[in-house]
Amino acid sequence: MKRIVDPLRKMGASIEFLESDGCLPLRITGAPLQGCRHELAVPSAQVKSALLLAGLQADGVTTIAGGGSSRDHTELMLSTMGVAGLMGKLNSDIEISGAVQLKSFDIQVPGDPSTAAFLQVAAALISGSDLTTTGLSLNPTRTGALNVFRRAGVRLNIMPANKNHHGEPRGEVRTRPEPLAAFQISAEEMPSLIDEIPILAVLATAAQGKTDITGAAELRLKESDRLALMTKNLQLIGAQITERPDGMRVVGPSRLRGGTKEKPVVFETGGDHRVAMAMSIAALVTDGHCTLDDFGCVAVSFPEFFTTIDKLLATISAD
Repeated sequence: MKRIVDPLRKMGASIEFLESDGCLPLRITGAPLQGCRHELAVPSAQVKSALLLAGLQADGVTTIAGGGSSRDHTELMLSTMGVAGLMGKLNSDIEISGAVQLKSFDIQVPGDPSTAAFLQVAAALISGSDLTTTGLSLNPTRTGALNVFRRAGVRLNIMPANKNHHGEPRGEVRTRPEPLAAFQISAEEMPSLIDEIPILAVLATAAQGKTDITGAAELRLKESDRLALMTKNLQLIGAQITERPDGMRVVGPSRLRGGTKEKPVVFETGGDHRVAMAMSIAALVTDGHCTLDDFGCVAVSFPEFFTTIDKLLATISAD
């Protein structure tokens, strides 16, 4: 929590860690905020958004540098609400004044690309699939996984909608399976697909050749150490995957094998919804039986994930 607490304290916020320094729980006491300049060590959309919202209530100007190509949903929303000058500054400083008067608006929230990626990878891996995700955000800061799908050979059709909804581009994405080739992901792409790395690692197990993912050290600081857990879990079912300090290498294709009905392979989720969903998709293309040590954590981002998967699989079976 220090990555957001420290800059908020710099603005005058009164925040106290109650047990372990840098970790929840914490106590916040209301205090006046003063605008200042922030230098982000990592281009994080969550931290950037939090500081933008804090800047709305601060005296003076709040400047954020180092946002890089991280997601700009908050900038789009605030621009719709009357905040000027936030857009068109990719990789540049962002400034926001606390004196802005916001206006109300109606908005349709587009579908989440990070969530859709799990279903899209399932469609890319399972023979006979034909999946169309509708109303999906096509925001350029969120389409990194779609770019990787193309490089890997996934058959994609992207159909933008005719009308943007308050600056958020959206449309349909149709996904069908094709023979897969290894792909590379570097640090420059990471802000646009950081949450999709676990499921892209699963995709790599079916791709011909060596897939290298680098610049992903940020994944060690999520709900779990996603690099370590994804490596460990995929190794359990026979994937040729090597963990690296800032990523992983996957050599494919691998035949994935689970356990018996009586003794299934148990995936360690670390209570992390993205690890749990990624390994659930891997289980769909694994011979034998697998299970998760925690099914409930998926509800953090996709409460109906398992129901949705069951419905999609039933459609393929019916065909």
